[in-house]
Amino acid sequence: MEYVNVFEKIGYGKEITDERLDLIFEMLFYSGEDVRIYHEAGDDMGYIVDTGNNDVRTEGMSYGMMMCVQMNKKNEFDRLWKWAKTCMVLSD
Repeated sequence: MEYVNVFEKIGYGKEITDERLDLIFEMLFYSGEDVRIYHEAGDDMGYIVDTGNNDVRTEGMSYGMMMCVQMNKKNEFDRLWKWAKTCMVLSD
């Protein structure tokens, strides 16, 4: 599937939009503690913090995974997926 780049449609070039998206991803996933929302847990898991509630929610995890899919970040996706499957289990 190919995604439509809305920024390109309104006149921004592909190079500048790709650079900006990469910068935003790096900021949200790998910048300092006071900025990033992604946190690694152990050797193979990670989670997205809901900054409004200071905890982890399914919605934030799903948005994080979708960002990873769209940015082709398999490692980060796999870490989020494993954390969700391991730590967000439904109780009977």
